[in-house]
Amino acid sequence: MIANLIVLGFILGGLIVKKTAVFVLVFLIFINVSTSVFALELIGDVWSLSGQKNIPQDALSIMCRGELTLIKIGPVRLMAEGQYAGDSSNIGEFISLVGKKLDEEAAADLGDFYLLGGLGGRGRVDWPIYERISVIGSVGYRVSGNVHKYTEGDSAQFISGLYGGITYAGGVGIELVRGLSLTGVYEYGPMFTNLIGESDNGTWNGLDIGVQYQIPLVMARAGYRWQELDLQNASGHTLNGFYISAGFHF
Repeated sequence: MIANLIVLGFILGGLIVKKTAVFVLVFLIFINVSTSVFALELIGDVWSLSGQKNIPQDALSIMCRGELTLIKIGPVRLMAEGQYAGDSSNIGEFISLVGKKLDEEAAADLGDFYLLGGLGGRGRVDWPIYERISVIGSVGYRVSGNVHKYTEGDSAQFISGLYGGITYAGGVGIELVRGLSLTGVYEYGPMFTNLIGESDNGTWNGLDIGVQYQIPLVMARAGYRWQELDLQNASGHTLNGFYISAGFHF
């Protein structure tokens, strides 16, 4: 009888250990999959606009830009970004433009200003091809707009435009040492069309070359950026200059 109880105890103990091991294994797999899919990365930068074209003189000096990554599956990530240049007290006018509700009569009482900004989202792949070298590719949608309010005589004048289109990007990333990488990415939008206002279309071009240093939780980046919105009828804009960035990631 005692021997049977001992054998039964070993069997039950084995089953409990086995179930515990299975539970731990499933839990570890779940954690691994979850952490590989969910990835929070937020980085913001200040871009010094040393080169400008088709923009009123002395209207802009810096552009603030933010980039957010929420989902990452292996080398693939889904990203969103936004950028804004101009007096922060007039950001409401830019938001109204994006929402297609710009109230020119209400803004007529404000001082002269020029605002420029944009929003975008894309899927990006950093595909390793050889040792420390990766090929970078992305496809997404970008919106770019501007609002210019100036006084002519006794009346307020407005020039505004909002344009959007699909963009494609390609480039190369090189890991110089552990945590330090160099990237160069060129972006092209073959067909940008007006979202509000008179009919117009054009192209989008962008270049970003930067060095990024990343350690657990924090990251920093510095580089050179160039952007151009070239339109058939409206003036569009061209910007270039150096930037510095800082952010965190999990």
